[in-house]
Amino acid sequence: MVEIVAEEPLSIRRAVAEVDRRMKKKLVERRGKTLKRILRAGRQRWKRVRRSLRQKREEELLRVAQSELAEIRAQLRAGVSEFEWWYFDEAGFSLLPSVPYAWQPIGERIELTSSGSHGQRQNGLGFLRWDDADFYAAAFEGRIDSHVAAGCFRQFAREKKSTQPKLVVLDNAPNHRSEEFEEELAE
Repeated sequence: MVEIVAEEPLSIRRAVAEVDRRMKKKLVERRGKTLKRILRAGRQRWKRVRRSLRQKREEELLRVAQSELAEIRAQLRAGVSEFEWWYFDEAGFSLLPSVPYAWQPIGERIELTSSGSHGQRQNGLGFLRWDDADFYAAAFEGRIDSHVAAGCFRQFAREKKSTQPKLVVLDNAPNHRSEEFEEELAE
């Protein structure tokens, strides 16, 4: 039965119907309690499904970047760095529920490919210094494109002046790799 639920992990009702169909007899259920007990005994748990872009990343490039960041982190901890190190990222918030729950094996997770369409959203952008000693943020309604992200970088540079140059760590989001973003940053 655990294998049948793995085919339909988002809906206990559909899983019960499929178990009934395949076993050619009715599974005695009281609001899914029998199947839930079987699933728990089969080391399954009901938890949130994650949205992920993991399928799109290039593992070799990720490993190289992780190694470089670890080296820079060691320099920062030793106090031999010539720059300030910041992280930058965006996050979006929406009233549309977008992440369902499903039965999943304990220790594993189901990931749904993120589609990119979220409806009306509130977006936030932020810079966090590596030692958590400083933070800078901005909020926007609507889409965050390369122009908006670069504008936040310009504002950040004006407001967070220092004698040391800044190294900003970005993820691999499309608007961080665009020609427009790189041209605006060069400015």
